[in-house]
Amino acid sequence: MPVFLLIGHDGVVQQHLGGGADDPVLEAPSMPGHALHALWPAEIAEQVQRAIKRVLSTRTSERLELRLERDDMQRAYEARLFVQGRKQVLLILRDVTGEKSRDDGVRRAARYDEATGLPGRELFLEQLSQSLADAKLKERGLAIVFLSLDSAARVAEAFGRGVADLLVREVAHLLSRSLRESDRVTLIGDEHNPERVAALGGDIFGLVLANVRLREEARAVARRLRNALRDPVQVQNHRLKVELSIGICLYPSDGTDVETLLKHAGAALSEAKLAGSGDAQFYSDSMRQRPLNRLDMESELRFALENGQLEVHYQPRCDAQSLEPVGVEAFLRWPHPVRGLVALEELIPLAEATGLELPISEWVLRTVCAQIQAWRRSGLTLPRVAVNLSHQQFSLDDLPQRIAAAMNAFGLPGNALELDLTERMLIRSHEAAEMIQRCKELGLSIMLDDFGTGYSSLGRLSRLPIDGLKIDRSFVGKIEQDSTSRTACAGIIALARQLRIVCVAEGVESEGQLAYLRSQGCDQVQGYLYCRPLDAAALAVWMHARQAPKARLA
Repeated sequence: MPVFLLIGHDGVVQQHLGGGADDPVLEAPSMPGHALHALWPAEIAEQVQRAIKRVLSTRTSERLELRLERDDMQRAYEARLFVQGRKQVLLILRDVTGEKSRDDGVRRAARYDEATGLPGRELFLEQLSQSLADAKLKERGLAIVFLSLDSAARVAEAFGRGVADLLVREVAHLLSRSLRESDRVTLIGDEHNPERVAALGGDIFGLVLANVRLREEARAVARRLRNALRDPVQVQNHRLKVELSIGICLYPSDGTDVETLLKHAGAALSEAKLAGSGDAQFYSDSMRQRPLNRLDMESELRFALENGQLEVHYQPRCDAQSLEPVGVEAFLRWPHPVRGLVALEELIPLAEATGLELPISEWVLRTVCAQIQAWRRSGLTLPRVAVNLSHQQFSLDDLPQRIAAAMNAFGLPGNALELDLTERMLIRSHEAAEMIQRCKELGLSIMLDDFGTGYSSLGRLSRLPIDGLKIDRSFVGKIEQDSTSRTACAGIIALARQLRIVCVAEGVESEGQLAYLRSQGCDQVQGYLYCRPLDAAALAVWMHARQAPKARLA
């Protein structure tokens, strides 16, 4: 409870009006008749006395912060003074020790990343401001480097946020150790544990390089940073492969103030993540237009969904030995009237950013069901058609009911559809097995797509009622050149065989790839070697052509 004191212009407590009875520092009962100098330390008493004079002189209220100590007990108080007549003031004292402690915690949280304990954004900005001022004074260059730990999100999904935070911290140490002393500009952390890399939140690191003016100098540093993470990082019992995106901007060519340099470094990092090439990306003036282009694209995607500009194409899947069609996969396509065909790598993030992921996913499901019905009416019966579920779809509690409603609307049995899930979906959902089982009860087949790019374990897979694995095309495409990719494909095929489920290889484009997959016992293959994704009419022609020889033989 606040303490209310009536104090004269001479600093003598005239009356205790209430509060503070249990306060060991204030000792309220003994206050009336005592001068402030007799109750409190001289420095504190003098501070309040000066405030009393100002309040009586200006006839306005005033606020102070006081720290009072007695018997080794220090507490923080807020003091407010209000005019009471010509020669008196009302002093209200409120204990704010708990609030100050919370404020100190907030300030530390702003200066240090809470999860990892690494230096945070505020310290990074302080050092950037100091380094920029020094660069201007000495007419030297400066480089701002942003690094995104792209694999941290997947690690968090697979092993928990705690492991991901340990990975972030270990990566920061590895990056710091790879820098020369002359690069060590971000003096963040205490003197016993100095850090050179700041965690800026969202698994992004910040680094300031002094006396760097040329791109090649900054590129050399970026190369050392990437080499420091070339090998998997050991965190607890896990060996984790680190994926890093690097964006760089330079002073003075890319900006001359903190705000501009930060914005341009962020734009360069976004470009690096989109490029996905592994090379550091430097800011360029052309990046200024990208946000405007993205806004245009978001608006155009909404228009495309509402006005029938989106399409679904279909790619056959074949038996690896006979090459007879055993399934079809549906792919979303956006043939933009001006930009041409928009790549899925751009379309999917765009749908997520605009909140259109779920509406588009449900549109694809209904479109596929309608097309299967149309094919059947024309006399063409296809094997199962695979539909890729989105993350938002799989998180819906009523997903099975939604799928059943779409199939019933077009009179389709459950065995007409296959659902393709990703490893990330299964990791995110604690009820994945139950959801998959509910879908299988409709007659649906369930495949785990892009397998090998996540962190699924044999134990987790054995508990999931899935029907098959699809080897990610990134492995299949390197079978003929890379022994590691061959080993990965062989291991996934063996895993599927052990689990007694189907194994499908995606992205098959050469006879050499097919030969190796056959030799390892892969069940099914899919790729440009046989057929590209086709629109519905073209796929019907392709399927009729494959079925015609059988009809003649019959």
